[in-house]
Amino acid sequence: MTRVLVSHHCNASFGNDFVAAARRDGIALELLVLPSDPESRIDDAIAARAEAAYFSDDVFPEFSKQFFSATRKACGLKWLQVFNAGVDHPVFATILERGVRLTTSSGSSAEPIAQTAITGMLYLARNFPRSTAGQRNRKWDPLRPHEFPRDLRG
Repeated sequence: MTRVLVSHHCNASFGNDFVAAARRDGIALELLVLPSDPESRIDDAIAARAEAAYFSDDVFPEFSKQFFSATRKACGLKWLQVFNAGVDHPVFATILERGVRLTTSSGSSAEPIAQTAITGMLYLARNFPRSTAGQRNRKWDPLRPHEFPRDLRG
């Protein structure tokens, strides 16, 4: 039996899917679910049974203390998966010192971040701040030829 610590929200949204996927792969999976009250703590004996934990995006920041309290009690924890890319917070160093494998979601949002960066470059290169200011002030402010936006190439 593989026991994974998850948030109450993750369990409500995906718990059945996790269990079904594990079953299809021949894995017996038990989800250890954190309480829905961020001030509550999971029972020590239940937390101690966790072999893996999933730090999903719904945990941060409101449920972070609850989550890491549970991982500290999980003496058999072998793996922690985090939703984010950065793991420079000291809590992760403590987990690594215990020999727990730490994996991240690095690269999972590379494409939307790249699209946002390109959008920002175009926004500035085409002088949209001036256009939006004109709209906001209900003022027609046409560009003069020397003010025409530059093209981006490559």
